[in-house]
Amino acid sequence: MIDTSTMGLIQVEEDVKILPPNIIITSFDKIINWGRLSSLWPTTFGLACCAIEMMAVGASHYDFDRFGIIFHLDFYSQDELKQIVKRSAKILKTEITEEGASEIATRARATPRVANRLAKRVRDFAQVRGTGVIDIDTARRALDMLEVDLFGLDNMDRKFLETIIFKFDGGPVGIETLAAAIGEESETLEDVYEPYLVKEGFIDRTPRGRMATRRAYEHFNLIKKTDQERLFP
Repeated sequence: MIDTSTMGLIQVEEDVKILPPNIIITSFDKIINWGRLSSLWPTTFGLACCAIEMMAVGASHYDFDRFGIIFHLDFYSQDELKQIVKRSAKILKTEITEEGASEIATRARATPRVANRLAKRVRDFAQVRGTGVIDIDTARRALDMLEVDLFGLDNMDRKFLETIIFKFDGGPVGIETLAAAIGEESETLEDVYEPYLVKEGFIDRTPRGRMATRRAYEHFNLIKKTDQERLFP
């Protein structure tokens, strides 16, 4: 046991002592509560690298709030995506028409990364099976070959919806069960596929699980059963 009587400890308050010049001796609960009370950023108090990451995320929001500036993230518009596609075509040194750029932008899931990826694949198609120019006909044939439909849904999106509709009678179904049925990680479904499907109104996220909407049924030319029809087929 260490004798602290001769170490020059200064009693600040109950369970808090200071060893000059700058060492504080206290309980773990005390230091956590002090951090929560004194933190400048409206984030959960943490230690070491975790705290640094949380402060980096929260600091910008803190500054915005101080000056009354409020921003919200949103998906890109079709016109913005069209400009991105045209820029990508310029970088790829490929001629593209306005209609061709619009077709790619329409099927790009409101995401620049997807728009750039589709632009590259359509460029490849245009060079191999077309004239080298991305016009609307070339874009449509290339995207149809890639199985990206008019709403920007690909094979995994359709598998997501079809699994809910056909295997689970339209839902509700939990994300873990859905992931097991599809053969994909639940985090991937939640982070990559779900946001766009929810935004476009193809699925509902409910406390009981995911449910296919009427629009999802119409997308597959199906008629959604009413609750009474599901209970008494």
